[in-house]
Amino acid sequence: MLAAMDLVSAILSAALERRRAEDRLRASEARYRFLTEHSPDLISLHDPKGRILYASPASLPMLGIRPELLNGSPIEGFLHPDDAERVAEEIRRAAGGEKTEESLPYRMRSADGGFIDVESSSTSFPEG
Repeated sequence: MLAAMDLVSAILSAALERRRAEDRLRASEARYRFLTEHSPDLISLHDPKGRILYASPASLPMLGIRPELLNGSPIEGFLHPDDAERVAEEIRRAAGGEKTEESLPYRMRSADGGFIDVESSSTSFPEG
């Protein structure tokens, strides 16, 4: 009887710990989402080829472009032609885990077709 109670106790303890870990993960995700959605800076995530996987809501006031229109698009379409290769190379370097420039100035196309000066930093994003 005591062994069965120990087993039940161990199962309940593991389930409780899993629940606490899930709660911590949800809280962490909520903090991350809050930061990205309320930052005045455009935060974006790219694949190694430069396709935009995520663009924060700051894209609208900054570029006049809703983030969902950026998501899935190649970054090159939003860059000044003179800056496109340099920015794409920086993204490739970051995706490969190489050290990148601390700050990279370039120009991005806004919704009205003009270009605005921006500055960004890149870092690789751990998978998993």
